[in-house]
Amino acid sequence: MKKIRIGIPRTNNYYKYGVFWKHFFLHLKCNIILSSEINNKVLNIGKNNLSNLNCLQNKIKLGLIKEISNNCDYILVYKTCIYSKKCLNYELLKENIKNDLLSSQIIYFNPNNIKIIEITKIALKITKNPIRIIYSYILANIKQKKYHENNQNNQRNKVNNNKNKVLVIGNSIEDKYISYEITNKLKKNNIEPIYYNNLSPKYSLFFSKQIPFIIKSKELRKIIGSIYYYQYIIKHIIYLKDNNCQIERYIYTKIKSQLNNIPITILEIDNNLHTNTKLELLIDTINNSNIN
Repeated sequence: MKKIRIGIPRTNNYYKYGVFWKHFFLHLKCNIILSSEINNKVLNIGKNNLSNLNCLQNKIKLGLIKEISNNCDYILVYKTCIYSKKCLNYELLKENIKNDLLSSQIIYFNPNNIKIIEITKIALKITKNPIRIIYSYILANIKQKKYHENNQNNQRNKVNNNKNKVLVIGNSIEDKYISYEITNKLKKNNIEPIYYNNLSPKYSLFFSKQIPFIIKSKELRKIIGSIYYYQYIIKHIIYLKDNNCQIERYIYTKIKSQLNNIPITILEIDNNLHTNTKLELLIDTINNSNIN
């Protein structure tokens, strides 16, 4: 019997939760079709099919989805933006996907609903065997948990070294196309980048309560909480920011108003020349600082 082919685009959600999805579908006896890494060709596909006002992450998602659409039976797509349930840009992305692909080809996962229910809905498209579904879910969760624990342990070791440290935040820090050159340049200049999403959620969500305004998005609360948690060991915050994301503009304003003691540098993820110049200046500033 021919195996069902599941397409997984390597978007920011893949770098966060891809370990779970790969093991889940493999234990359901599917073939995994991974998209390529993000590249200029994929990005241009997204840019040519979405408005210039739409965010870079959505253009990346669309390009990667289109790339693998002819090679798989189903494609895994997150139903909502990582920041908000009601993101207009994300709704425009889904509309474009619906117009260009067979709706039956898309498997939507809604991260705002109860996980086990959403996972079961997806699994039932592949198998009606409840034992296999439960078995696959448990094993995939174990693998994902180990992956996160390894990342958290590695970050704890980095926090304890004697290098200058910067906290990297934003929606694009997992995307190698966007973040690799930035983090690599920091490391080459003896600056240790640490990441908001490698802090245990129980800490980041607890510390997010320190800021006096309501944030519904769990991901945004993790960003805020990580800043409070690391504020006394970092010299700087680097915000990898998409200028077309209204939510990121809002959260930056709130961070600046509440955390005046921590300098923040915005690096625009779709402006390489400007980003490289600002990064060079930032590295010189940190390494020439006399602050302990």
